[in-house]
Amino acid sequence: MVLKLRKNNTHFFLKNLPVSLFSMIMGITGFAIAFLQLEQLYSFLPSIGNYFVFFSTFLFISVIFLYFFKVLMYPSRVKDEFSHPLKMSFFSTISISILLQSIAYLEINTFLSSSFWIIGTIFHFIFTIKLISIWIEREGFEVTHMNPSWFLLAQGNILVPIAGIYHFIEQISWFFLSIGLILWFVFLVIFFNRIIFYNPLPSNLLPTLFILIAPPSFAFISLNHISSGVLFEISLIFYYFALFMLILLFFQYKFFIKLGFDVSWWAYSFPLAAITNATILMYSQTNLEFFGVLSLILLFILSLIISLLLILTLKLILKKELLSNF
Repeated sequence: MVLKLRKNNTHFFLKNLPVSLFSMIMGITGFAIAFLQLEQLYSFLPSIGNYFVFFSTFLFISVIFLYFFKVLMYPSRVKDEFSHPLKMSFFSTISISILLQSIAYLEINTFLSSSFWIIGTIFHFIFTIKLISIWIEREGFEVTHMNPSWFLLAQGNILVPIAGIYHFIEQISWFFLSIGLILWFVFLVIFFNRIIFYNPLPSNLLPTLFILIAPPSFAFISLNHISSGVLFEISLIFYYFALFMLILLFFQYKFFIKLGFDVSWWAYSFPLAAITNATILMYSQTNLEFFGVLSLILLFILSLIISLLLILTLKLILKKELLSNF
């Protein structure tokens, strides 16, 4: 009886494992990258950034392992997720997680970094082609299906140059950055049209509004890496727009504090990690103390949020309520 119960619980867990859980990997890896960068600038920070990277890799392997079993055991459930107009974009969190691992290992292990980069880049490019093809070929999409998770597609392409510029020819980095930036511009216009002239986002998708912070943050970082540290004016525009989006969302706090926890809350973590990393880079480029202080404040807030999210997610797992609620 006990064995049967455990088997049923395992099946229940795998069957309902949401692909959006990879956003947890994105947030934790982004935090690890930020900590690595800051501990190089501030000697009072403990040298534990590498351990955060290893922890993020452990979680990534664990989640990819679990989701692989879901693909094997419940292919129809995975197909349903990929066919859902509101959920399909979250599949890019897998390739983005791989690309972030590549960035995290950039100064730790070149071989691992390049291996993650090749896999993540290929996977994300295939997904980009596939998803855009679906949008072109399939009927039934409505403006209200547009939500911030669509920006993940652009975001992944924008991420490619950060490690790619060190692993492959420069033109490949420009290729992916161009794709990401143009898609981001297009999605931004569609999204503002959607939120201004149509019904508000469903409450469980409200945390994904923070995704709007990530593309301009990483556009700033990518351009800096491609230009070998030269601070272009267009880079500053991307950074300050990301900072504006952070401030704008901060003033919408009343919408977020009313929400009950589910996996979508992990959408808070990665964009905050993105703007934290961008601010750290801004500090290293300008030497303005304002950005140094802001980067420490953002890292502190990010640490609190990720700690809270880990605790709440663990509670969901223990209560067997980790369901695909998107």
